[in-house]
Amino acid sequence: MTDPYERIKNRKLPSLQFRLLVVDSDELTAAKRALTNATKAFEACWETIRITAIEPAAFEELRAAHPPTPEQLKADPEAEYNKPTFRAALLSLCAEGGKTPEEWADLLEHQFSTGERQELFTTALAVNAGTRVVENVVLPKDSNGILNLLSN
Repeated sequence: MTDPYERIKNRKLPSLQFRLLVVDSDELTAAKRALTNATKAFEACWETIRITAIEPAAFEELRAAHPPTPEQLKADPEAEYNKPTFRAALLSLCAEGGKTPEEWADLLEHQFSTGERQELFTTALAVNAGTRVVENVVLPKDSNGILNLLSN
């Protein structure tokens, strides 16, 4: 076991950073303007889709209305719903914009990558399962398995 005194004695002393302005105010103003413009350009690269939970009873009814097909059950005996139809129907109710399930199905099939489609669906499941949703989070490995357990 290490001697606490030796650990304390050998630790690095704390340090903090101090930012010192080294340009004139005109250059600083120009840099702030460039940053503002760059931030606006960056934000214009994204489209935010707001996902809002539906009432729990409506969520359960929706899930029950989209049972897995025999083929889906054969591939996954634990399948709880028909993922393509349930996903589109859920997004039509949860996503801002009032798109129909058919419109969502078309968008998901043709305009989203597999990963984007799964991440959007996972977000809709999470908000409806009552799990704490944190924006801009990278989900850990097997997060879909975890969310499937939560949605039971």
